[in-house]
Amino acid sequence: MALRLPDDWAWDCWLYPEQVDGLWHIFYLKAPKSLGDPELRHGNATVGHSTSPDLTNWTHHGTVLRPGPEGAWNDRAIWTGSVIKAPDGKYNMFFTGTNKSKESGLIQRVGRATGETLFDFAQKDFVLEADGNFYERLDQNDLAGSAEALDWKEEGWRDPWVFFDERDNLWHMLVTARLIGGKTLNRGTVGHAVSSDLENWSIRAPLSGPTGFAQLEVFQIVEVAEKYVVVFCAGAADIDPASGRAQVSATYSAPCDSPTGPFHFDQAEIIDDGKHYAGRVLKDTDGVFKLLGFENGGPAGFTGIISDPLPLALTPAGVFKTI
Repeated sequence: MALRLPDDWAWDCWLYPEQVDGLWHIFYLKAPKSLGDPELRHGNATVGHSTSPDLTNWTHHGTVLRPGPEGAWNDRAIWTGSVIKAPDGKYNMFFTGTNKSKESGLIQRVGRATGETLFDFAQKDFVLEADGNFYERLDQNDLAGSAEALDWKEEGWRDPWVFFDERDNLWHMLVTARLIGGKTLNRGTVGHAVSSDLENWSIRAPLSGPTGFAQLEVFQIVEVAEKYVVVFCAGAADIDPASGRAQVSATYSAPCDSPTGPFHFDQAEIIDDGKHYAGRVLKDTDGVFKLLGFENGGPAGFTGIISDPLPLALTPAGVFKTI
């Protein structure tokens, strides 16, 4: 069946980690097919919401998050995030926003929307942006110049993955970010921020050094069999050839020692056949870990369809592979 929309493309997704009233809730980026060129979807993305009892048959509930008004920090598009339930019972959606009116979409920031239910996220607050003491940033001269003249194409601070860590009783946020200096194709890192209340965040130093990737997208931490796995994706052009890794756009996983690292990205492997990008892993009601990602490989390329769940197993190397 897969998740497909009649009038929109769907791609990056994130799920509430457990069923609510017998339903899985999935959120995803979407943009109208009437744009014609799928590449235009990135600057026109909103967030859709669907539910399913089985991760296969979906009921669609329309748009749950849209860009802010003209001039707002998020007036261009809404990008990937994650959703958790706070101690006060409210659902918190963390997401990425960009601004078009002043920054041409080059600077990424993280926001938060809250709701009493998973069907209604009314509040959209700016939360945080990259700290130049730790992470690569663009300055106003970059914004005024041509994109071709930039060492890198954007200021990365996106795809927030938020979780609570009982070791320090803090909320942690992992974000796509880049190190300051060094080889362009080797600066991708795990950006890190912490909070005690989900409102006020403190940015901390990166959780990894050079990784062999220009950027690592859509982080997720999965605990399985008392081990931790970091799931992420990377495009072929963002893989450093000097790393010895094949340049393949795919969803990857790698072992890690804890939810905040160390991360063993040198041991990362492609989870499936490379046809599903920005994949998310969750434990189904049958106890099996499964992957959902958007179709982005093979002869068809990008289809705007999110796959049916693919069963996974954890290998002795500590990475996920499709069964």
